[in-house]
Parts: sequence; structure tokens; C-alpha cells
Amino acid sequence: MIFTILVSGNRKKDGKLKNLLDEDMQNKINQKNIQIIRNHFQDGFFIKTNHIPKEKINSFIEHCLPKNIIYLFDQGRHLEIMDIFISECNNFKQISHLTKH
Repeated sequence: MIFTILVSGNRKKDGKLKNLLDEDMQNKINQKNIQIIRNHFQDGFFIKTNHIPKEKINSFIEHCLPKNIIYLFDQGRHLEIMDIFISECNNFKQISHLTKH
């Protein structure tokens, strides 16, 4: 009985560890993709068009990830990504406290 509890406890720990490793790997992939997208659109686009401070550009792109911008980028649908960036910039500014209240 004690052995069963230890084994199931170890499985839970292994599962948590696997989840953490998977999450870490996904974060690394996302950071690489964020940099590729940032390089493609260049800082000037984010700063001039969306008024995103240079130090917040990666955070802004990360904010837009749930809009499937990586998939769209891989498909060459850059205009759609620009539309997403433009439509999301005000929301990002509000949650990032970049707007004056």
C-alpha cells in the first residue's frame, strides 16, 4: 500500500515536471518566433504606427500570440498580422498601463 502511494506520488511529480519542461520549451519557441516577427516588421512599425515603446515590443507581440499570429506569419499573411497589431494596440496599452488615465 505504501509503495503504491509513493509510485503515484512520483507519477504526479513526473507529470508536473513534464508539464514544466513542455511549458519551458513552448516559451523558448515563442520567444524565437516573437524575435522573427519583430525583425520582419521592424521596431519602427511598432513605435510609429502603434505607439508601443521599444522596450515593450516583445511583450506586445506576445500579447498578440493568442490571435494566431505565428500561424498567419508562417502562411505569409502579413497584412492580417498588421491589422491584428493595430486593433490590439489599445487593449495592450490599457492592460500595460501605457495610456494616461
